[in-house]
Amino acid sequence: MGIKKHEIPFRINDFQNALEKIFGVGTRHLEILIIKNLHKKIKIKYKDNIPSCIVPDLTFHEYIRCVKMTYENSYKSTNE
Repeated sequence: MGIKKHEIPFRINDFQNALEKIFGVGTRHLEILIIKNLHKKIKIKYKDNIPSCIVPDLTFHEYIRCVKMTYENSYKSTNE
């Protein structure tokens, strides 16, 4: 199940499963690093310091979906 770099945003579940197969319990730490780097790249500014959808129980896939929605909403509001 090879995932090309450009396919990752469209195959988050497959990417997460591949990370778990390769790194096991260390996957959560990698996911956190990926999330931190994602925040640096997209430069989302959150009102109230943190979006309401971010909670510790979210899966990586759910978190990425939440960040994507926040980014898209932020992009729309700045371009209106």
